Amino acid sequence: MGAADRVDLVQDDARIAARFLRSVFGGQEEGFVALFQKPSKHSTFVPLNREGWYTDAAKSAMLSRDKENVYFAIGVQGQQPHRGRGKQAGVIALPGLWADIDVLGPNHAATNLPPTLEDAWKIIQVVPFKPTVVVFQPLAAANSEAPKPTKARKAGKPVKPAKAAKVSKKAHAKSLGKSRKAAASPKGPKKPTAKGEPREGSKKAEIIALMQRAKGVSLPEIQKLTGWQKHTVRGFISILGSKGGLKIDSEKNTAGERVYRIA
Repeated sequence: MGAADRVDLVQDDARIAARFLRSVFGGQEEGFVALFQKPSKHSTFVPLNREGWYTDAAKSAMLSRDKENVYFAIGVQGQQPHRGRGKQAGVIALPGLWADIDVLGPNHAATNLPPTLEDAWKIIQVVPFKPTVVVFQPLAAANSEAPKPTKARKAGKPVKPAKAAKVSKKAHAKSLGKSRKAAASPKGPKKPTAKGEPREGSKKAEIIALMQRAKGVSLPEIQKLTGWQKHTVRGFISILGSKGGLKIDSEKNTAGERVYRIA
């Protein structure tokens, strides 16, 4: 990708992010939207009474997203905090209802979750309010060599796992508090490897070995090996190509299955 193409891509993403933020917070004319970054924990506050605030917020997110994950807080802060990203007590309004819907899988300890993405959609459909925005983001399977998942609400890149987040009709409230700690995955000792090389015996190493075959490996075969859903496999293959430096050919076989092969 050339420099000009990259500039165009960033500008397109910035416009998408600006429209997304405006759709969520449109109509709220006072307070501050918090953008915060991880792992640095740096926060940026954008005043909603400033003309074109959503464009400024999107540009700020674009400048940081290549180095860190960028998130936005759904609660509007009445005053700009002196430190941190703001607390529940400082929230003066909620622009709408925001729901995270998890889907059953290795990334979640709970077992009483919707078993499929289709089942998660059924939950959304019974809510009396039609969603304004739906954000979908696939997560890689836990304890694998797949890339670390990003969180929902990532400004500029709205995607979410076996999670679908929805924002419904406008509604204001004075406070909302909800925090969840992600269940920590137990990690066993890992065999040291050279930088950039997959750990021997890992799913990443197995998938690469299969793609190195003359016939490559089909998407269903990777699903059977890993237990991942289709969208997780596609995201993993995409990361291997864009960040792993592998040139991967993709085509359909006579059975209509997507096949991946390292060129």
